[in-house]
Amino acid sequence: MRCNTPYESLVDYQDCKLEQVAADEIRTHLGSCADCARMVADLGRLVPDLRGALAMPGPSQRAIEYARMLPRRLMEESRPSIGVRIASLMRDSRTRLGAAGARGEAPRAVQLLYEADSYLLHVWQERSSGQNWSIIGEALVREGGEPALVDAVLLTGSDGISQAALFTDDQFRLQGVANGAYRLQVSLPDADITVPYLLIGASD
Repeated sequence: MRCNTPYESLVDYQDCKLEQVAADEIRTHLGSCADCARMVADLGRLVPDLRGALAMPGPSQRAIEYARMLPRRLMEESRPSIGVRIASLMRDSRTRLGAAGARGEAPRAVQLLYEADSYLLHVWQERSSGQNWSIIGEALVREGGEPALVDAVLLTGSDGISQAALFTDDQFRLQGVANGAYRLQVSLPDADITVPYLLIGASD
Protein backbone atom coordinates (compact mmCIF):
# COMPACT_ATOMS: atom_id res chain seq x y z
CA MET A 1 0.00 0.00 0.00
CA ARG A 2 1.16 3.53 -0.79
CA CYS A 3 1.64 5.80 2.20
CA ASN A 4 -0.69 8.81 2.33
CA THR A 5 1.19 10.72 5.03
CA PRO A 6 1.16 14.39 3.90
CA TYR A 7 4.51 15.68 2.71
CA GLU A 8 3.95 18.85 4.77
CA SER A 9 3.77 16.76 7.96
CA LEU A 10 7.18 15.24 7.21
CA VAL A 11 8.62 18.71 6.61
CA ASP A 12 7.16 20.00 9.88
CA TYR A 13 8.50 16.93 11.70
CA GLN A 14 11.98 17.55 10.31
CA ASP A 15 11.72 21.21 11.38
CA CYS A 16 10.45 20.26 14.87
CA LYS A 17 7.25 22.26 14.33
CA LEU A 18 4.74 19.55 15.23
CA GLU A 19 2.93 19.28 18.54
CA GLN A 20 4.28 16.50 20.74
CA VAL A 21 1.44 14.08 20.01
CA ALA A 22 1.70 14.57 16.24
CA ALA A 23 5.50 14.28 16.37
CA ASP A 24 5.23 11.01 18.30
CA GLU A 25 2.80 9.64 15.70
CA ILE A 26 5.18 10.52 12.84
CA ARG A 27 8.14 9.05 14.74
CA THR A 28 6.26 5.79 15.25
CA HIS A 29 5.20 5.77 11.60
CA LEU A 30 8.78 6.22 10.39
CA GLY A 31 9.71 2.99 12.12
CA SER A 32 7.42 1.03 9.79
CA CYS A 33 7.42 3.13 6.58
CA ALA A 34 10.65 3.02 4.60
CA ASP A 35 9.44 5.60 2.07
CA CYS A 36 8.67 8.25 4.67
CA ALA A 37 11.87 7.48 6.58
CA ARG A 38 13.83 8.00 3.36
CA MET A 39 12.02 11.27 2.68
CA VAL A 40 12.80 12.61 6.16
CA ALA A 41 16.44 11.63 5.69
CA ASP A 42 16.50 13.47 2.37
CA LEU A 43 14.97 16.53 3.98
CA GLY A 44 17.62 16.42 6.67
CA ARG A 45 20.27 16.57 3.96
CA LEU A 46 18.70 19.15 1.64
CA VAL A 47 16.92 21.59 3.94
CA PRO A 48 20.13 22.88 5.62
CA ASP A 49 21.35 23.90 2.16
CA LEU A 50 18.15 25.86 1.62
CA ARG A 51 18.45 27.55 5.00
CA GLY A 52 22.00 28.53 4.15
CA ALA A 53 20.83 30.10 0.93
CA LEU A 54 18.05 32.00 2.69
CA ALA A 55 20.54 33.32 5.27
CA MET A 56 22.55 35.11 2.60
CA PRO A 57 22.21 38.94 2.81
CA GLY A 58 19.91 40.59 0.30
CA PRO A 59 17.66 38.90 -2.26
CA SER A 60 19.03 35.45 -3.05
CA GLN A 61 18.33 34.05 -6.50
CA ARG A 62 20.08 30.88 -5.35
CA ALA A 63 17.48 30.43 -2.61
CA ILE A 64 14.62 30.95 -5.04
CA GLU A 65 16.01 28.47 -7.55
CA TYR A 66 16.76 25.94 -4.82
CA ALA A 67 13.18 26.11 -3.53
CA ARG A 68 11.84 25.64 -7.04
CA MET A 69 13.95 22.56 -7.67
CA LEU A 70 13.52 20.93 -4.23
CA PRO A 71 10.63 18.57 -5.15
CA ARG A 72 12.56 17.30 -8.18
CA ARG A 73 15.74 16.77 -6.17
CA LEU A 74 13.87 14.87 -3.48
CA MET A 75 12.48 12.48 -6.07
CA GLU A 76 15.58 12.09 -8.24
CA GLU A 77 18.24 11.85 -5.51
CA SER A 78 16.37 9.30 -3.41
CA ARG A 79 15.98 6.60 -6.09
CA PRO A 80 18.41 4.61 -8.20
CA SER A 81 18.89 5.37 -11.87
CA ILE A 82 16.44 3.29 -13.93
CA GLY A 83 15.19 3.32 -17.48
CA VAL A 84 13.04 6.22 -18.66
CA ARG A 85 10.03 5.37 -20.83
CA ILE A 86 8.55 8.10 -23.01
CA ALA A 87 4.76 7.88 -23.02
CA SER A 88 2.86 8.05 -26.31
CA LEU A 89 -0.55 9.70 -26.52
CA MET A 90 -3.26 7.24 -27.53
CA ARG A 91 -6.41 9.29 -26.92
CA ASP A 92 -7.27 12.95 -26.26
CA SER A 93 -10.93 13.86 -25.72
CA ARG A 94 -10.27 17.35 -27.10
CA THR A 95 -9.61 15.79 -30.51
CA ARG A 96 -13.09 14.27 -30.54
CA LEU A 97 -14.57 17.65 -29.63
CA GLY A 98 -12.74 19.21 -32.56
CA ALA A 99 -13.97 16.55 -34.96
CA ALA A 100 -17.52 17.23 -33.82
CA GLY A 101 -17.24 20.93 -34.62
CA ALA A 102 -17.02 22.09 -31.01
CA ARG A 103 -13.36 23.09 -31.11
CA GLY A 104 -14.13 26.64 -30.11
CA GLU A 105 -15.74 25.55 -26.86
CA ALA A 106 -13.54 25.32 -23.77
CA PRO A 107 -14.17 21.88 -22.22
CA ARG A 108 -14.58 21.66 -18.47
CA ALA A 109 -12.98 18.21 -18.43
CA VAL A 110 -10.35 16.52 -20.60
CA GLN A 111 -9.46 12.83 -20.71
CA LEU A 112 -6.05 11.63 -21.90
CA LEU A 113 -4.69 8.12 -22.33
CA TYR A 114 -0.98 7.34 -22.76
CA GLU A 115 0.95 4.12 -23.27
CA ALA A 116 4.50 3.36 -22.20
CA ASP A 117 5.68 -0.20 -22.80
CA SER A 118 3.86 -2.40 -20.30
CA TYR A 119 1.98 0.49 -18.64
CA LEU A 120 -1.01 2.70 -19.41
CA LEU A 121 -1.37 6.19 -17.97
CA HIS A 122 -4.80 7.81 -17.56
CA VAL A 123 -4.85 11.59 -16.97
CA TRP A 124 -7.97 13.66 -16.34
CA GLN A 125 -8.09 17.44 -16.34
CA GLU A 126 -11.01 19.12 -14.57
CA ARG A 127 -11.48 22.88 -14.49
CA SER A 128 -11.46 23.98 -10.86
CA SER A 129 -11.62 27.79 -10.91
CA GLY A 130 -10.88 30.47 -13.49
CA GLN A 131 -8.00 29.26 -15.65
CA ASN A 132 -6.85 26.66 -13.11
CA TRP A 133 -7.27 22.91 -13.41
CA SER A 134 -7.20 19.87 -11.16
CA ILE A 135 -5.17 16.97 -12.56
CA ILE A 136 -6.10 13.40 -11.61
CA GLY A 137 -4.21 10.39 -12.88
CA GLU A 138 -3.47 6.73 -12.44
CA ALA A 139 -1.02 4.22 -13.87
CA LEU A 140 -2.22 0.77 -14.90
CA VAL A 141 -0.44 -2.43 -15.84
CA ARG A 142 -1.34 -2.97 -19.49
CA GLU A 143 -1.85 -6.71 -19.08
CA GLY A 144 -4.83 -7.14 -16.79
CA GLY A 145 -5.46 -3.44 -16.16
CA GLU A 146 -4.50 -3.60 -12.48
CA PRO A 147 -3.37 -0.36 -10.79
CA ALA A 148 0.42 0.07 -10.79
CA LEU A 149 2.28 1.18 -7.69
CA VAL A 150 3.43 4.78 -8.17
CA ASP A 151 6.27 6.12 -6.02
CA ALA A 152 6.13 9.80 -7.00
CA VAL A 153 4.70 12.19 -9.59
CA LEU A 154 6.13 15.56 -10.66
CA LEU A 155 4.59 18.16 -12.95
CA THR A 156 7.15 20.64 -14.29
CA GLY A 157 6.27 23.84 -16.14
CA SER A 158 8.24 25.68 -18.80
CA ASP A 159 9.63 27.92 -16.03
CA GLY A 160 11.27 24.89 -14.38
CA ILE A 161 9.02 24.96 -11.31
CA SER A 162 7.93 21.47 -10.20
CA GLN A 163 4.82 20.48 -8.28
CA ALA A 164 4.64 17.13 -6.52
CA ALA A 165 1.37 15.20 -6.59
CA LEU A 166 -0.60 13.98 -3.61
CA PHE A 167 -2.06 10.48 -3.56
CA THR A 168 -5.54 9.14 -2.85
CA ASP A 169 -5.70 5.36 -3.01
CA ASP A 170 -4.40 4.46 -6.50
CA GLN A 171 -4.76 7.95 -7.98
CA PHE A 172 -2.48 10.97 -7.93
CA ARG A 173 -3.76 14.55 -7.80
CA LEU A 174 -2.38 18.00 -8.56
CA GLN A 175 -4.39 21.11 -7.71
CA GLY A 176 -4.38 24.66 -9.05
CA VAL A 177 -2.56 23.95 -12.32
CA ALA A 178 -2.68 26.85 -14.78
CA ASN A 179 -3.17 26.59 -18.54
CA GLY A 180 0.04 25.75 -20.36
CA ALA A 181 2.48 23.06 -21.44
CA TYR A 182 4.13 20.82 -18.83
CA ARG A 183 6.32 17.75 -18.45
CA LEU A 184 4.81 14.95 -16.36
CA GLN A 185 7.10 12.43 -14.64
CA VAL A 186 5.60 9.30 -13.07
CA SER A 187 8.03 7.17 -11.09
CA LEU A 188 7.28 3.48 -10.53
CA PRO A 189 9.51 0.98 -8.72
CA ASP A 190 10.85 -0.41 -12.02
CA ALA A 191 10.40 2.48 -14.46
CA ASP A 192 10.18 6.23 -14.91
CA ILE A 193 7.41 7.26 -17.30
CA THR A 194 7.72 10.72 -18.86
CA VAL A 195 5.07 12.66 -20.75
CA PRO A 196 7.31 15.31 -22.35
CA TYR A 197 4.46 17.54 -23.50
CA LEU A 198 1.27 17.64 -21.43
CA LEU A 199 -1.04 20.44 -22.54
CA ILE A 200 -3.26 21.70 -19.72
CA GLY A 201 -6.40 23.52 -20.83
CA ALA A 202 -7.52 24.28 -24.36
CA SER A 203 -6.11 22.37 -27.31
CA ASP A 204 -3.74 24.04 -29.77
